[in-house]
Amino acid sequence: KAFLDSDIKISTIDKFLSQILRKFSFYVDLMPDFQIDEETNETLKVEYFLKEVIKRGKYNRLIDFSVIEKRRLKDIFELFERFYEKEHELENLDIQKKDYIKDEDIITLVKEIREIFLSCKALSQSAAKALKIDSIEVLLNATWLCKECLDEYRYFKKCYNPKTDHYFAALKEKLKDYFDAKESFILNELLELFRLYKNSNKEVAKESKILTFNDVTNFVYELLYRHIERDFLYFMLDAKIDHILLDEFQDTSVIQYKILEPLIEEIRSGVGIKEFKSFFYVGDTKQSIYRFRGGAKELFYHLQKRFFIQNRQLNTNYRSRFKIVDFVNKIFENSMPNYHLQHSCDKEEGGFVEVLENDDVIESIIISVEKFKNAGVEDEDIAILTYTNKDAFVIENELKEYFENIKVSTETTSLLINQPKVAAVIEFLIYLYFDKEYNKANFLALNGYDMDEKLTEEFDLSKPLPVLIKEIIDFYKMYEKDGDLLKLIEISYDFPDIESFLFNYSSITAKSASKDTKGITILTIHKSKGLEFEHLIVADRLSQKRSFSDPFIFSYEGIELKDLFVRMKKRECVDEVYKRAIDKEKSLSLEDELNAQYVAFTRAKESLLICKKEKNSSFERFHLEPFCDGEIKVKEKVNSPKKKECIEYQSLSFAESIAEKVNKDEKERESINSINFGIALHYMLEM
Repeated sequence: KAFLDSDIKISTIDKFLSQILRKFSFYVDLMPDFQIDEETNETLKVEYFLKEVIKRGKYNRLIDFSVIEKRRLKDIFELFERFYEKEHELENLDIQKKDYIKDEDIITLVKEIREIFLSCKALSQSAAKALKIDSIEVLLNATWLCKECLDEYRYFKKCYNPKTDHYFAALKEKLKDYFDAKESFILNELLELFRLYKNSNKEVAKESKILTFNDVTNFVYELLYRHIERDFLYFMLDAKIDHILLDEFQDTSVIQYKILEPLIEEIRSGVGIKEFKSFFYVGDTKQSIYRFRGGAKELFYHLQKRFFIQNRQLNTNYRSRFKIVDFVNKIFENSMPNYHLQHSCDKEEGGFVEVLENDDVIESIIISVEKFKNAGVEDEDIAILTYTNKDAFVIENELKEYFENIKVSTETTSLLINQPKVAAVIEFLIYLYFDKEYNKANFLALNGYDMDEKLTEEFDLSKPLPVLIKEIIDFYKMYEKDGDLLKLIEISYDFPDIESFLFNYSSITAKSASKDTKGITILTIHKSKGLEFEHLIVADRLSQKRSFSDPFIFSYEGIELKDLFVRMKKRECVDEVYKRAIDKEKSLSLEDELNAQYVAFTRAKESLLICKKEKNSSFERFHLEPFCDGEIKVKEKVNSPKKKECIEYQSLSFAESIAEKVNKDEKERESINSINFGIALHYMLEM
């Protein structure tokens, strides 16, 4: 009863921070009626940024940096976004300006080495070619640059002279200075431009009243550390909060933690009006897969040491059948450090696990889907996990090509604008505005009309967009209680006219109003986190893993950012500190992939099928051989109609009940208007 009577607030960290920001928004020059949307107006951001750059007299520096570093404005903006995620961590870094190293100083040392080798009559053509270097770009392609000593390079062995190592060591030292100077230039220029980006970003937020989650986090951090007494704020919050439970803590970012830390500290102190307070956090570092967007699993252990928190291992798996749990234990026990064996709550040794090996992953997926279908599994109970959205798209098309009348639900197909009725309305709007025949054909096809059907064009395009859309829906009798069409009308209120809608509708990220899963679900591993599926297929990569890497390396000690490196070709050959940082980054990337695979395999409830390639498999580390264990079982779906209970309705008058409590004699004077006035007054004073 005490739990039910308590004031429980359940929200994401992002939402919690947005609530704080709304209460104190005036301190950072924001209005409290801001909206949160990740799809911000990029054009407006660029416009305000360029205005700020010109106003500060930095336009030529922006152009020079773009030319020197061969980066487009779009690329530079992506770097800014990366910095924006870690804005307040970057403040602790001291990036010194360093003197520029001339290319000639480095090439001169290469020529000294070359002259010594050329004096050797036994010098091969391959060795001579390897030493023919006239620029830094050519030098950085030289394979001998990463050798400890020049006699380790096979073409140099016959003519090796110990004298060359003196110049080789000097070359490496000079090249290290060159990389340091280049990094200093890039970071100083970027950070100076980034400050202007932050200023313009704030102006865009104030102007548009639309904030991203990064905006919210940074504004709250700024609010707490620069604009308001933190003790006052946390005292205000602590007066209302006695217990905190944080879930999925391994996905928390450092800046989110630093905002929450004083509140945790206050609660842990236990001093206040109510002595019993508690802090409780839950997480699984094996499921830490969001490092790329700031998630820091290290916080889990930092918090434990910081507040002497007791750690309790939860080792019972309540989702997966016995054979799936057993399989996951066997493959991760030897591949994941400090892995704790999971126990299944399955009383029987039930479940089904199979590994299929075939370089044609699509063929394996089709075989797996057929196997499930033949066992009586419905499409809605089958899910396929992929590494990329591109893979999901390919698999969707292949399944539709192979199976007749199969339905597939993907991240893309679940978007509102991709629902048949909504897509039909959009096609008709495009046809009305641009008079294109293929949009007319699309509308007819989506609505089941013949291609020669005549369409009326008697619609007034100057009418408000919601009215126009409703008239189209009514005229062609499209509604049929379709919630997606109602949602489209609702969203159309955000657009002032048809032109604005037609040029921006593709950026609408709203999901379909229908919550029913239609057909086989295909989604990426990252999107599957937190979900579960009766019968699961995990697909290998359809193509080779992209060698994309972040242009920066953020080097941490625990949860503190200690260094920021610019990634540069062959730098690890001459800079030991950089090499350690990049080796650590590679290790963390492998750990991220391992965690993603753990997440994928543990989504399965009844059946797990893994479709791996014979060569270059993403699952190579597990040394999986083709095998099959268990039996596919289909749970019977019981649709028992709920017995309707007759509920006695009793009308209540809120205003009257309050009046009675205050004073029965003043009953007549109490009204709903006075209640509304009281609420409004309270809100005004609170703001």
